[in-house]
Amino acid sequence: MENVTRLRLLYLYRILEDRTNDKNPLPVSDLISILNTEYGIKTDRNALARDFNTLVDAGYPIQIKHEARNLYYYTGRVFEDAELKILIDAVASSKFIPEEESRSLITRLAGMTGPEESRKLCSHVCVVGRVKSQNYCALENAEVINQAIEEKRQISFQYSDYNTDKKRVLRHDGQFYFVSPYTLVWDGDYYYVIGFNEDKKTVENFRVDRIWKHCVMLEEESSAVPDYANLSDYLKRTFQMFSADRSTYVDLICQRETMKFLIDKFGESVETTKIDEESFSARVYVDLSPTFYRWVFGFHGDIRITGPKKALDSYHAMARQALDLPDA
Repeated sequence: MENVTRLRLLYLYRILEDRTNDKNPLPVSDLISILNTEYGIKTDRNALARDFNTLVDAGYPIQIKHEARNLYYYTGRVFEDAELKILIDAVASSKFIPEEESRSLITRLAGMTGPEESRKLCSHVCVVGRVKSQNYCALENAEVINQAIEEKRQISFQYSDYNTDKKRVLRHDGQFYFVSPYTLVWDGDYYYVIGFNEDKKTVENFRVDRIWKHCVMLEEESSAVPDYANLSDYLKRTFQMFSADRSTYVDLICQRETMKFLIDKFGESVETTKIDEESFSARVYVDLSPTFYRWVFGFHGDIRITGPKKALDSYHAMARQALDLPDA
């Protein structure tokens, strides 16, 4: 009898946790029916009343709606449904997470709410047809890197690229990279590890999903962040995590409609000066990389580089090369 009471209490809590919330409470009659039909435990209202009091007295998040018939529900949800929807959409749209693992994560996230809300959260999520990584070691490698960061230890890995046959190939004939990892960064749908390349003696970034097979944590202690390397500034300057060796202030002339895009990219502290009602100037500190120039070009003249000369010359040279024009 004592064992049945214990099981009834555990099953009752599981039912409330899995199937109820403030919008979907259950009456005692339904709880008695579920315990009987699904768990083979026969009970009555008085026994359940004692069980509810036991759970509440023990601090479990159970609430009662006092109506014509009392309704019981679980209040210990970690996330609101709107928050879960945001997390589920982020997983579905992430290129870093392979399709199969995306489905698994979405199912587990949706399981953190009630059954009806879970169904609604998943009903409009589309994973098939999205661009997704095919590297099924990526999440495992991210975990290894995070552990290495915590323990201040180096990592080793091979890095991959694609050839013209769309086949993954190893960079630099498969040589191993030895890196002191400093941080993991999510940028532009992908995950990157920022760290110190022990061979080149420079701070670099590597896309986690392009690490070949397994990343290994080494016994060697990580090198300290170099005095010259400010990781916060590095992230601000590096567009889409594409590193370049030169960083400088660049002057821009921008149309009014582009202000939101500069703020999105550089934050509200970006240096700007109003020219008139329709335009403004801006000064940004960036790496002079093709990725930065592509970003400027995407605004079709609404953002124009005015200086310095080396930035203008590089931008014009890139445009001429794209159009297959002779050098000026």
